[in-house]
Amino acid sequence: MESAHRPLSSKAFGEHADPRLIIAYGAYLAARHHLDAMLDHPGGCMLLSGPRGSGKTTTVVEHAAWVGRDIPVAVIDGTDLSPRQLVDSMLAQFRVKHRDLTDEKLLGVLGRFLAEMTGKDRVPLLCIDNFERTTASTRTLLNWLAALEEHSRYSLRFVIAGTTDFSASLREHSLRNLAQRRPTTWSMNPLDSQEALLYLRTKWLAVNGGDNIDAVFPADVCARLHAASKGWPGSLNELAIREAEHYERRAPTAPRVVLTRDGKTLRIISMPPGNYVVGRSKLSDIQVDDRFVSNNHALLQVYRNAVLLVDLNSTNGTTVNSIQVRTKILRNDDVISLGHHRLKVENTPAYTAEVEQQIDIAETQTLKQLDDIRRARARHTIAALKHK
Repeated sequence: MESAHRPLSSKAFGEHADPRLIIAYGAYLAARHHLDAMLDHPGGCMLLSGPRGSGKTTTVVEHAAWVGRDIPVAVIDGTDLSPRQLVDSMLAQFRVKHRDLTDEKLLGVLGRFLAEMTGKDRVPLLCIDNFERTTASTRTLLNWLAALEEHSRYSLRFVIAGTTDFSASLREHSLRNLAQRRPTTWSMNPLDSQEALLYLRTKWLAVNGGDNIDAVFPADVCARLHAASKGWPGSLNELAIREAEHYERRAPTAPRVVLTRDGKTLRIISMPPGNYVVGRSKLSDIQVDDRFVSNNHALLQVYRNAVLLVDLNSTNGTTVNSIQVRTKILRNDDVISLGHHRLKVENTPAYTAEVEQQIDIAETQTLKQLDDIRRARARHTIAALKHK
């Protein structure tokens, strides 16, 4: 139960972000609606455009994962893609086993699979990203695939995504079969200011918790990031990482305790604001495996501006700097002694007389709650003995 380090900002907005964490803002939902409608269209073809960082890839990948439960789906980056790589990747993602074959035989395997799936009313979907970066030979192959039919029904559906509106380029001779599909066209739109605020705060909250969300992404910061990014998710993510890293650099380091025995460091436990039970029990937040330590020995109350130690009526007591205490506001580098173990407290904030008074009130309330819990447990135990 020991505190773990908070995830880095990149886990919310960067390369380590969970791809399953999708914020459903207006433009994303609109694109998904058109993608769903495309699946029911006889032509089964959609062109999705938008600048880099507009959310095209995220939208296509998420939609493909959703529909992939019912039909074969392949999502392929078209950048410098050769025709052979396209076919190999399609068969691999469609889970069609194939050995090293000539190009002609490989196309035969693909064609038979597409025909079989179409006959089963499971027409596959091919998603090509970065279409503007595809080679001329690959576009020729895509045009050939667009003409495949089984019983007067197209055998492959398409989603083609790129940074520009390339609907006009489909009228070129090499892409005439795709043009005949009369594809649906849709352009990604940016987030508005309110969507940007929800986007930033939701993604941060999902992986970092809500303790500091108002400090990292208050409304004015979200508005500034929205204006700087013009609402495009990619730019918004980059700016959010910088903002979060800036906050982490200027934010005070969380208090921590260094647990040692006989001079050997056993663990270092970070303590964001909260309550931490110290004891021998495995259910303790900070477990100290020592026969001279009670199951629930002491309580560390970590505030934003102070750290308080409360002894929980332990059998052998608690000492700080070799002096036995019942309660104590801890200073930096104080050493708590528990049996054969030592807990050195680091990064404790300095406190004022006002803080000490506030903690005295909180301490009284904490001790009262502990006494209430003990009395309730005692009554429960007595009642149980009476019924035996």
